[in-house]
Amino acid sequence: MDKNISVAQFEENLTNFVTEVRREGGTPILVTPLSRRQWSTSTGKVNLNLAVQVNATLRVAAATNSAFIDLNKASVDYLNAIGQENAQQYNLQPTDRTHLNWVGSVVFGNLVGALIEESTIGRKVEDWIKVDNKIVKSIKKGEFVFPSVGEAPNHNVTTSA
Repeated sequence: MDKNISVAQFEENLTNFVTEVRREGGTPILVTPLSRRQWSTSTGKVNLNLAVQVNATLRVAAATNSAFIDLNKASVDYLNAIGQENAQQYNLQPTDRTHLNWVGSVVFGNLVGALIEESTIGRKVEDWIKVDNKIVKSIKKGEFVFPSVGEAPNHNVTTSA
């Protein structure tokens, strides 16, 4: 794994997170990592380069009987649908395919909210989650969405196929 942490340490950290959240009376929701926006030159699809982290997250969710959402799968599906050129518009910096700019944060934040709403835990947290339905509908259709910077996230959404 990256950042000098082993898979075992990653899983231990997630397990500790679950324990701490429950001890404080909360309900943990484990989230698989957002896909990096890196493409395979041979397939033209997103590289699945976070499989170790995804599998570790899912193992901890199962072992601790925790709710989880598979952001990695959902983000890979969306990125493959919109293509590399559109996906790069979410980069914090032109060559940074890991971190998101403001627009990418709005788009993928709405994806996280929608995934939580659709999960079994969604009924318990619906009062705290507000998604922009235009953005979510575009994501589900595989349409590129680019909210206008400087506008409220639920206004002036542009979509294109």
